[in-house]
Amino acid sequence: MSTVQQLGNDTGPIPDRLNGFVGHDFALGPIVTYEMKLAGKAPLSASLHWVPSITSTNRIKSTKTFMATATLAF
Repeated sequence: MSTVQQLGNDTGPIPDRLNGFVGHDFALGPIVTYEMKLAGKAPLSASLHWVPSITSTNRIKSTKTFMATATLAF
């Protein structure tokens, strides 16, 4: 689950003419995680998120957004 809340107006020629835009987005989707230790010592974590937008205002609504992360601790 994720959310984005824009606190201030956009600026520029078009947003200024339209009184700016304040947007928000709410997304909800599954996550797959994997954890292991490299050489029996260093922990490695990886995850893949699918985060489709449930609701959006003044933002691009997307169902094709993925986020991948990997962390290696020394």
